[in-house]
Amino acid sequence: MLINNPLKLKPNDFETKKNLMLAKKMLQLQQQENQQQQKQNQQQKQDPQNQQKQQKMPEDEAKRLMQLMDEQDKKTQEKIRKGTPKNGRASKDW
Repeated sequence: MLINNPLKLKPNDFETKKNLMLAKKMLQLQQQENQQQQKQNQQQKQDPQNQQKQQKMPEDEAKRLMQLMDEQDKKTQEKIRKGTPKNGRASKDW
C-alpha cells in the first residue's frame, strides 16, 4: 500500500502518523455516510407509500395555516397602506 511507504522510511515521524490516522478516520466516516445513504435509498424504494403519508399534512392543519397566512397578509397590506401618503409621493425628510 502506497500510504504506508513514508512510515516505512521514517517510522517515528509524528506528522506522517497523524496524517495517516486522519486519512483513515475520514475514509471510515465517508464509508459510514455511504452506508447510511444506501439504507435510506433502500427504505425509500421499499416503502414509497409510507413516505408519502409522512409528507402529507392533515387537511385541517393546512386550512389553519392558510388562514394564518391570509391574516398576516392582510396585516401587512394595512401597514403598507398606512405608510404611504394618499398622493403616492413619499414625504421629504429634509
